[in-house]
Amino acid sequence: MKRLILVRHGAYLSGSLTKYGRKQMLKLLPALVKSVVGNILLVCSPVQRAKESATILAEHLKIPIIENSVWKAEGNSSDDVGALASINDIDPSVDTLIVVTHLPFLFSFPHYYGEMVLGVTLPNRIVELGEAQVIDCEKKTMIHLKPALTTDEPLPEHH
Repeated sequence: MKRLILVRHGAYLSGSLTKYGRKQMLKLLPALVKSVVGNILLVCSPVQRAKESATILAEHLKIPIIENSVWKAEGNSSDDVGALASINDIDPSVDTLIVVTHLPFLFSFPHYYGEMVLGVTLPNRIVELGEAQVIDCEKKTMIHLKPALTTDEPLPEHH
């Protein structure tokens, strides 16, 4: 795998994306597309807000979505070991893996993946709704992607 992209779902209310949340995903797309290389696989948490976020990305990237319950975070914890095992099961022809998931994974998994797979220390970082972390597995680096929202955008309806 050349790139691992972890996307935090967009803003939501009562479990579903809000208009603002959908807009966050659309605004994230240009930067996301620039980060993608080769064959793409899109995996998402089975939680509704993650599935809706993944659907927006999949429609624009013209790729299918695979739901995987390992990417469903429980409270403030994530199953980093299980997530790594699911990544290790992915077809080696996949160049870019995009995972739409939740804050606990965005915070902890890059650090875990960096140490266990890449042999580097990647930072633990808070990632806001509708943002992403792109891990370049060849360069062993990580960048933070933020949607290009203008200052006249409405405030999120829910965090």
